[in-house]
Amino acid sequence: MKVEPKPGRIGQSNRGAVSIGRAQTSQPITFPAPRNGLVTTADMASQQPGSATVLRNFLPTLVGCRIRGGSQKRGRAADGGTIRSAFRYKYGSFEKLFMATDTAIYDMTSPAAPPAAMAAAVEGLSGGDWCTFQHTNAGSSFLVCLNGADPRRVAYRLYGDSFGGLYIQRSTDNWASANQNMAFWDATGNVNFPASVSASSFSTTANGNGNNIRVGDDAWIGDINQANTVAVRGQNNFNAGWIRFGAMANGFGVDAGSPDIIRYAGWSLQTDGNQYMPWAGLFLHQIFEQKAGIYAGSNRDETNFPIGHTILVETGNGDIKERNSAHAIYLSSSYGYAFGGAGAQLAGTWRARGGYDSPGSGAWTYCFVRTA
Repeated sequence: MKVEPKPGRIGQSNRGAVSIGRAQTSQPITFPAPRNGLVTTADMASQQPGSATVLRNFLPTLVGCRIRGGSQKRGRAADGGTIRSAFRYKYGSFEKLFMATDTAIYDMTSPAAPPAAMAAAVEGLSGGDWCTFQHTNAGSSFLVCLNGADPRRVAYRLYGDSFGGLYIQRSTDNWASANQNMAFWDATGNVNFPASVSASSFSTTANGNGNNIRVGDDAWIGDINQANTVAVRGQNNFNAGWIRFGAMANGFGVDAGSPDIIRYAGWSLQTDGNQYMPWAGLFLHQIFEQKAGIYAGSNRDETNFPIGHTILVETGNGDIKERNSAHAIYLSSSYGYAFGGAGAQLAGTWRARGGYDSPGSGAWTYCFVRTA
């Protein structure tokens, strides 16, 4: 059968049929060996034969190139498999190098020296040919890896139960069994985080009840509608509240029986300012009263003087009172003190601190100090 050529396939011009041209041919071109080494200072038009613009893992010689030889063992995968792919993670100054076999991915950033083997960062895989890309948002960067053979290893979902609760869950086995709760809201709106929560700041509503944040099952920290004030209250009794600093065994706070008394290890501070000192077994004012004092009153017949107050006591000739000896002292007439008589006895313990003989009278006068 004869086929007539179509006009569109015959070369045409305004002068008639023309020749279509010869068939294209090709032939190999030989590049000279890069005897001049790596030259990156010349543009394409000025390049000289025997110069290389790109030279990777080759060494130039007079007759061609020689492949760079040698190797160094830097790390060993635990499964002993062939390395199928390598990829890196870089975020700021933080950088990681990963390598994959057919069944696992290894972190080879700082591998243990062979023959020690590196444990897999991810294992149980079905392929080692990985395609990766890095996804970065505000404050975080993620390396996403795909091999076309394994299901997603990490996934998230919102899940609601039949009781009105709502969960944010995380799975590492495509929801087969390892479903981890990241956050949970119950039907009343309370939210629970099973792990630590961190943020630059936390703000709660001003409820005035002192129960904004519950710490474990023991105490509340909260707002009580008083400026610059935070409350610490017991979970079982709002009238009690204690704080312990560091690892000390004693708390600082108030108990339910006396909520207006601040206590610490036996020490107490009352609302009237009185303080109890357990080391002395006395209140603070009692400790001060034990220190040297002077009676500043004007009562002629006063019998209870502060500790440290001094008086002069007259006695008869030859009635010696040894130094620092204690004696009972009594009021005498309207101006003096004596070692007996019908007058009232002075309170406390009085000790002699020395005496002198009154010239011409034959009487002695002693200095006494109240010591207790």
